[in-house]
Amino acid sequence: MSDKQTTNECDIVQITPCSGWSFRHQNEGQADSVYPVAAWALPQDSGVIGLIPARGAVTELNIARLMLPPPVGRLI
Repeated sequence: MSDKQTTNECDIVQITPCSGWSFRHQNEGQADSVYPVAAWALPQDSGVIGLIPARGAVTELNIARLMLPPPVGRLI
């Protein structure tokens, strides 16, 4: 698995929940941002990528939406 992430749109074939993984983004002059990885996604044309919860983005049924992490940072 690669720790490189992308924000390009992609066709996801499968999503699997996960636990124990985080995505860390370093901020200049501030504390690092750490996001829990909620699921692994299998895009049609590339390797596995981690999905993080989108802050404040929920459906009408109060279900959190998932998104690709920023292109800077790495999985920990």
